[in-house]
Amino acid sequence: MKYRIVCMIGSCQRNLKENVPEQEVFQIKRVIATIFEFMNEIDNYTMLLGNSKDFLQYTEDGNINLEKMEEFANLNRLFMNWLNSFYVWVEYHERYHKILFGKLKGRFYDQYPEYRITYFLRRYTTHQSCCITKTTLALDTGIVSYLIPVDKILENGDMNKQTKGDLKKVQKENQNIDSRKLVESTTKIIQEFQVDLWKEEWQTVKKSLNSLKGYIITDGVALKPTYIVSDDDNVRPYCISNVVGYLIQKMNSYPELKALLH
Repeated sequence: MKYRIVCMIGSCQRNLKENVPEQEVFQIKRVIATIFEFMNEIDNYTMLLGNSKDFLQYTEDGNINLEKMEEFANLNRLFMNWLNSFYVWVEYHERYHKILFGKLKGRFYDQYPEYRITYFLRRYTTHQSCCITKTTLALDTGIVSYLIPVDKILENGDMNKQTKGDLKKVQKENQNIDSRKLVESTTKIIQEFQVDLWKEEWQTVKKSLNSLKGYIITDGVALKPTYIVSDDDNVRPYCISNVVGYLIQKMNSYPELKALLH
């Protein structure tokens, strides 16, 4: 099968490269896959932050009545959404950036009990029960706290020795985990963790991006739509330019990523 790279300039088609070897096409697709992996990571992080924001906003006014089934379920639903997006974030890195993630995870996992507790609570809510079952009102501030009783978790949960030590410390000091404080502190940890990951990953992504740009032309403002076209009419043209625009758009959403572009 023969390939060529073509660019659309208005309604005109311009051949940029003829007789592209199949191995080169494979390498271009591999480069694009690397960029998509990075963009998927940004999406997972964005969903994690979004679920954190949803939970914190929902619990901000302190008017949730856990005696009402719908409000109890909704509170725990939002908390579980956050836990699950945390788990997705972890597992994605375990799959696609295992060595790098493992190196950084050792530091963050060992340093922060909130990280360990959050990881365990995701498994607990999946296999045991809802976490948040109690509220308290601080009379001096009027702040309502939505609590996770630790006694029940220690009795029914199956956790490692380190996490059990974390929970026993909470049990001794407070008896409960404050769900809002846990979400706030763990989210800050993840933000720090994610920035470190991006810095480490960027050189590989940058190399892929520069490699791909060698096949794409621009008018100084916008990238021109560019495709790999096969001589087999049954094979759809493969766009190689859109991914660059998608990446820049996503990276401009975060100052830490935007800085890497310049």
